[in-house]
Amino acid sequence: MSQTRTKPAIGILILIGIILILVCAYVLYQDGVASQIKARICLPLPHAAPVCYRSTHQLPSRHITAMAIHPHGSRLAIGLNQAIQLWDVQTMTAPRTFSGHLSRVTALAISPDEKILASASLDQTIRLWNLKTGHLQAILQAGRVTCLVFSPNGHLLAASSRYRIWPDGTLSQGGVQLWDVKDHRLRQTIGTDVYHTLAFSPQGQVLAAGSAKAHLWDLQSGHLRHILDSGEPTALQFSPDGRTLLTGSSRTKLWQVKTGQLSQSMNFGATDLTLNPNGQFVAAPLGGTIYFWQLSPRKLLGTLRGSWYSNVSVQFGWQGRALVAVGTDGLQLWQTTPGPVPASAN
Repeated sequence: MSQTRTKPAIGILILIGIILILVCAYVLYQDGVASQIKARICLPLPHAAPVCYRSTHQLPSRHITAMAIHPHGSRLAIGLNQAIQLWDVQTMTAPRTFSGHLSRVTALAISPDEKILASASLDQTIRLWNLKTGHLQAILQAGRVTCLVFSPNGHLLAASSRYRIWPDGTLSQGGVQLWDVKDHRLRQTIGTDVYHTLAFSPQGQVLAAGSAKAHLWDLQSGHLRHILDSGEPTALQFSPDGRTLLTGSSRTKLWQVKTGQLSQSMNFGATDLTLNPNGQFVAAPLGGTIYFWQLSPRKLLGTLRGSWYSNVSVQFGWQGRALVAVGTDGLQLWQTTPGPVPASAN
């Protein structure tokens, strides 16, 4: 009888021990993540001092649904459910808010001249906002869109959806929509697949679109140039000279844009990619950790932690002086110079 009674007690003790181990492991994990978030990363430059980034701002919000930062300017836009906040990364003072969407914001893009903000939403519209005045300029009936990219000259806005059929049964048309930013008309639709990532070449002559594989389209002729054996790309990035395309997937690959030939396959995966302005370094997140690689010669320079719980999206901005990462637990901003800490996003 006594042996029978001791069995449940032993089981309870084992369960308590397992719980304590898990709690301790979680605390240690949080401490480790926190220390990585506060750490800095330095990118070596030839004939110049290294460029070092340190964590300067955190916006702890579980409601960030989209993010865009201007690569050369200091504007940072974030979607917070149905609203959009516009920050200036130089000051990170109280943001301007854009309201009007009837459902969750799914994608954002800032025009090259920093005059227009494009936002897509589950309400099946793309809205074009005047960044100086905050006024709504146009509403485009585009259907549900999850990716927005301006062409380098700002004349075109490319839009696509990662889903053909949404969980609620809503249908999205395939292909990449090319909208004329000036007259707000749909100029053409390229392709028929669903594309979840897009990128224009720096000269604006080629559009890369990621579906089951990466597709390269000639925008002058509208013809498909190449289908790259990239695997399903999680991100697409052109080099500054437009000759090379980086594709993120289980392996990150470099392709010759002109020929479509594989130049290099690197032994690291990425859920997103962003190149620094001179194209020498790539930030490649996997999970919540951001890995910094020197491309030639290939070398891992270090890591930063962008999220405790999820994958992150990353972008360099402000001429490479800022790096932004967004996950389900909020936004992290690293800068090459210190700055004030903003109020938390709601």
